[in-house]
Amino acid sequence: MKERPILMSGPMVRAILDGRKSQTRRIIKPQPQSAQRIAHIALLPPKSDGTYEELWWDGIGSADGRIPDCPYGQPGDRLWVRETWLPYDSDHVINGKKYAYRADCGPDSEVARIGYGYKWRPSIYMPRWASRITMEITKVRIERLQEITENGAEAEGFLMKSSLTTGVVAARFQFAEYWDSLNAKD
Repeated sequence: MKERPILMSGPMVRAILDGRKSQTRRIIKPQPQSAQRIAHIALLPPKSDGTYEELWWDGIGSADGRIPDCPYGQPGDRLWVRETWLPYDSDHVINGKKYAYRADCGPDSEVARIGYGYKWRPSIYMPRWASRITMEITKVRIERLQEITENGAEAEGFLMKSSLTTGVVAARFQFAEYWDSLNAKD
């Protein structure tokens, strides 16, 4: 069993803590070539109607070795979450904690943080000992981002919501907007 860090934004940390997020999607780098995917699917026996079954990579590896290993780990490995945080001075312990996490803080706590001169530290610099969330990988698969289902978006921590002005906003749509906000350059 291996442990690796994984970055999470404030809204995703809150979704994990609330029990709404049970999966995460990450970009594969380098991207598998479409020819490799076609070649891999072509190795599967066709169904009776001549179509091929949908291929899910389960983390064990492909028959032809063309799909890369998941850089985040395999089933049974653990991921510890890096999030925006700050350590308190040795003379400050608030609510029994030596750290604060931005995902937990509201406007009132921001005033106190600034008053004491504390500065948020980026998630990329969070050490293992300051992490409060550890997750176990139970399954790994490759899929196209656009193929996310409503259930998949809900497992990502997004809920269908209704609005008086826009009507019902699907979890898939909210996931797509959030993904684009984080990965616009990709």
